[in-house]
Amino acid sequence: MPFNNIFILTCFSFFYYSYYFITHSLHSIVNCKNLFRNLICEFFVRNLNGKTITVEASPSDPSKRLNYKFNRKSMFP
Repeated sequence: MPFNNIFILTCFSFFYYSYYFITHSLHSIVNCKNLFRNLICEFFVRNLNGKTITVEASPSDPSKRLNYKFNRKSMFP
């Protein structure tokens, strides 16, 4: 009988700490992704705000170009 109690306690501890570790790791990964996304958005807003860039729409026909003007409203609707 004591063996069963120890076994149950061990299983409970294993699953509890596994759940805690997995959820904590996922939370850290999500925070890390948000941090990188915010840094990238901040870079674009500071360096490209109000500037126009030209993108070649077709390499074979240089007359087809797309102009895109960056502004804070277009990046953060």
